[in-house]
Amino acid sequence: MNLEQLQDKIDRIIAWRKKELSYLLENAETSKGFSQSVAIRTGYVLTYAHFEGAIKELATLYIQYVSSQKIELNKLTMNFMLISIKEHDLKLLSETTKIKSRAKVIEDILNLRKSKEIPYKKIINTESNLKAEVFQNILNTINFEESKYELNYKFIDTVLLNTRNNIAHGSVLERTCDIEQFKECCSKVHKLITDFSEDVYNYAVEKKYMSIVEKKSNCGEVSRVS
Repeated sequence: MNLEQLQDKIDRIIAWRKKELSYLLENAETSKGFSQSVAIRTGYVLTYAHFEGAIKELATLYIQYVSSQKIELNKLTMNFMLISIKEHDLKLLSETTKIKSRAKVIEDILNLRKSKEIPYKKIINTESNLKAEVFQNILNTINFEESKYELNYKFIDTVLLNTRNNIAHGSVLERTCDIEQFKECCSKVHKLITDFSEDVYNYAVEKKYMSIVEKKSNCGEVSRVS
């Protein structure tokens, strides 16, 4: 997968979601009374769904992109080694007393260093409940900088997720009837999805998936050529 193909896949993931978010907001704004209340409640549930769906798909796409570059794991940031190790049954190390079995597990892990394959399917788990803690774990899984998202953690938990859960369980909250609060929610989710999609592309462009040692090595080669 090249960068152009990556951008195309990113666009396909987020374009229809942004379009539907805009429709949900427009529908709520133009509705009145009971119809508006229903539109807002429905909107919160679908807005959360788009947040969860976009983050999961984009994070998975990033891992898939890195895997497609066919780079040895020992040249990538440590998180990709951890992703690959998930495929191995590490419980054998503590559960078996057979040295041969334990040695086989260690050998497989050591051999991973030269592997150019990174599993990407079913790696990103939102737990169907993408709270801030889970979102943070996803950022760590793909080694994305957390700082730009930290201010949104409270919003994710107390507004987006909590409201969605209460609506799903049949509760009525004051904010589910407030169009201004719903507009703010849509705006923040739109920005979160946009920021995350831009990070996926920018991290790929800047090759932030490469280990620091490998980056220094490549810089040294460039300097010698110069």
